[in-house]
Amino acid sequence: MEGHPLTRSLFAIACALLLSTSSLAQSDVAAPPGSSAPAPLAPRDTVAQSPAADVDPRLAPPPTTVEPARVVDETTLEDHRTPLQALNEHFLGSASRPVRFDWRRANVAVVVRVNDVIERNSFGQWQVGVMARKAFGDILLDGGLNAFFAYETPSSQQLALTPFRQAGRPDHFQLEANVGYAVAEGVVTPVLGFLPPAELVLVGWAGARYLVYVESFTGGGSFTDVAASLVSPQLSEGEIIRLENSGPSGMQIDRARLHALVGASLDIYLQPGVVVAPRAMVAVPLLSPVTGTALGFFWELGISVGYAF
Repeated sequence: MEGHPLTRSLFAIACALLLSTSSLAQSDVAAPPGSSAPAPLAPRDTVAQSPAADVDPRLAPPPTTVEPARVVDETTLEDHRTPLQALNEHFLGSASRPVRFDWRRANVAVVVRVNDVIERNSFGQWQVGVMARKAFGDILLDGGLNAFFAYETPSSQQLALTPFRQAGRPDHFQLEANVGYAVAEGVVTPVLGFLPPAELVLVGWAGARYLVYVESFTGGGSFTDVAASLVSPQLSEGEIIRLENSGPSGMQIDRARLHALVGASLDIYLQPGVVVAPRAMVAVPLLSPVTGTALGFFWELGISVGYAF
């Protein structure tokens, strides 16, 4: 630039002042109130380090390894499994008593039985006895001893005034053995509210009765004769004669020592083990050619009450 030297000097000073003022404005920008100044940017060639780089390697957790899946032998757990029904009863039993009585797991059930015997005659008969029962799954076995009583009725007294006689059985003891099968079962709720729910089992039965007449052994025969008569399905002539005066008037002694019966019972189990079992049995004359019975079909209608341990 041509001109006065002083003018050139002033122009150069003004340009320098302008450049310095613009540099200060770019580097020192005022930050808004309440905020901190932004941190200076790191150089582009600086490599950022992760926080894990500052951790002591000795304090770092060991590397995890994935173990292979174990194969469990299911057969070893069979003894420790619990049926779903038992689990339900367990949790329901925390608030109330379980309603189902597992009669299959009972060691033995002891009952007292009373039967009304209906024979084809005019006499009255009934029996009372003690029975024991054991369950093997759905199969039941029971047996016991009964005392049989025969008595006169107005009809039999009228019959005794005639020359006619009716076949019957005088007082005796009776050995009983039965086998049963559980046909159906389930938990039921009685209509009467004060009775608890119960386990009801319908059982079909088949059994045999062996008659023991004490009077037939008194004053007759040797030990061999008595032993032979015990294994015989019929009463001997000597036993018939000795029993003539032991029965009600108008009775003709039935010869059979053995009877076969079939029937059914409705067993009711209440917690903690009470058993009520009405039963109906009918004699079937399948053995009549062997036993010589004249009674044919006759009924035993009774009820058993006891406890299952």
